[in-house]
Amino acid sequence: MTEELKKPKNKLATTFILGIPISALLGGVGFFLASPLPTTAWVCKSATTKSDTSLGSEPETYVAKVKDEYMLLFEGGKNQLITAQTDKIPKQWLYNNGEGGLQKISENGFEDVVIVDDVPYKTIFDIKKSSVITQARDTDPSIETCHLTDWDKIKKISSTSEAGAPIEYLEARNYRFKQLIKQMGDLKVARTLLSAVTYTRKDDAYSIYHILSRLPPSALTTIEKDQLEAAKKKLLTSEAKQLQLWEFTGGYSYRQYPYNNSEQVQSDCQSNSQLVEQYTQEGYAIVSQSQSTRNVSNGSCQGRDVLLTKEGGIPE
Repeated sequence: MTEELKKPKNKLATTFILGIPISALLGGVGFFLASPLPTTAWVCKSATTKSDTSLGSEPETYVAKVKDEYMLLFEGGKNQLITAQTDKIPKQWLYNNGEGGLQKISENGFEDVVIVDDVPYKTIFDIKKSSVITQARDTDPSIETCHLTDWDKIKKISSTSEAGAPIEYLEARNYRFKQLIKQMGDLKVARTLLSAVTYTRKDDAYSIYHILSRLPPSALTTIEKDQLEAAKKKLLTSEAKQLQLWEFTGGYSYRQYPYNNSEQVQSDCQSNSQLVEQYTQEGYAIVSQSQSTRNVSNGSCQGRDVLLTKEGGIPE
């Protein structure tokens, strides 16, 4: 009988720990893993002296952070995402359109170098020093001092942006448990980003196209398919190019008195000419052409005016 009385006690001990049901404890752990991490944001601004305040205040830089991913935001400007996870991310969302050379990125900040006309420009965000430092080679650094700010402020700044990554992308990445972190191709994330972009940037065809094009066509609603098609058409139209040029066709006239300037006129005709073939090899198509004469010093050139167009492409 004594042995039988012990079993319920053991069962009871495996069901409760210090009076708390194990299911509740496990549920608490699951909630902890699924809960978002704390978001952090800074507002950064160059120190100004009384002597230069007449020039007006410099624009503020905002920095948003989730784990080891960052976003630079400028009021009315372009949001720039700084991340090592660039797979499926539209290039125009990335810092310097993804053309930089990200040197370091961690939970303590980042360092990026971009080359412009053979000159390296370095940007460093240092959390411990609370500063953003930008510097070109052989020049004094520009230093912005940073102070913590509210995440809602960051969301407001993001809503004024003209292009780039929406702040909602960082929020979708904001989970403790790796398997819960969302990617660009996730349907729920895509619709959140789409809503953020279409609500604040009605003309951002680039972002709309790249959000929706990363989803399976079968997953799109009729409205989303229409949005995708409209964005694609707008991008193709905006990226299309038109060019009008004059090409020398070989005939020319020149003066023979007081001296024969045939060679000089022919050389001038060729100097004014543009080769149509050069552009058709680059994807341009001839829309129209007509005979046209160009005058040069002491002569005239026979040629043709040519209108060419090139279909637009979708920027990566």
